[in-house]
Amino acid sequence: MKAEECRKCGCSLSVRSNWLKSHAERNSRICKTCDKEEGRAWRNNNKERSNKSVRNRYYRNGGKSMGENKSCTQFLGVHVAERVLSKTFKDVELMPYGNKGYDFICNKGKKIDVKSACINSKNGWVFIIKRNTTADFFLCLAFDNREDLNILYAWLLPNSRVNNLSSASISKSTIDKWDDYKMDVSRIIEYCNIMKGDDMDDC
Repeated sequence: MKAEECRKCGCSLSVRSNWLKSHAERNSRICKTCDKEEGRAWRNNNKERSNKSVRNRYYRNGGKSMGENKSCTQFLGVHVAERVLSKTFKDVELMPYGNKGYDFICNKGKKIDVKSACINSKNGWVFIIKRNTTADFFLCLAFDNREDLNILYAWLLPNSRVNNLSSASISKSTIDKWDDYKMDVSRIIEYCNIMKGDDMDDC
């Protein structure tokens, strides 16, 4: 009996090595490698449908949206910080989620990467920079915790000050060294308070 062959590359198929059992059961002749390549190509050509499918599957399995999941690592940086700052700065152009190097462009044409952190056990904040040389400025927001969303400080750090760092650490004991970059947080506090009282998705 002739061995089954992959319809893409012609290799011999074996359920135990290179053929998915589900494919064998429905007589779909494609090896695991070619199947992955086909799937990758389809996702690249159908990004909107692919993303929607992933989101639906995530929610069906009990997942929460970023606005509901405060334990999510992206909650502060994406859902809270970027939404608040896009309303604090005038006429911003907000980049899509995952944009490389920066999160929005201000009305002066400067690329700004938003960073946020909650106070840690060492009584300070750590902002992940990753030696980013793309952004013109890093907008660093210091929160007390994820639950209360009390913004304590904000700094607008120029690229030249921190772009050689993996992370920028600001502690309460050294906070005066960053006064040249300190921002007025009154408007930010105002929007944080709005988010506390309203559904974040509607903010």
